Amino acid sequence: MQAARTDETAFRTWVRQVNIPLPIGVIAAEEAKTRAAWGVKSLPWLILTDRDHVVVAEGLSIDEVDDKITK
Repeated sequence: MQAARTDETAFRTWVRQVNIPLPIGVIAAEEAKTRAAWGVKSLPWLILTDRDHVVVAEGLSIDEVDDKITK
């Protein structure tokens, strides 16, 4: 999810280039209000999901990812 204002054309180009296998979306309006409602404290906000796309961890640092994946 792109939660900060960005150039839509550049964003869509990037999505095609990196070929991310997950659904990608953009917050269309009131970005700050939406981030606050979702509890996002900073960007980027890392969310880890399992194979079924169920969130198993969120708001973790990049240093915590390996540990969370092995659990």
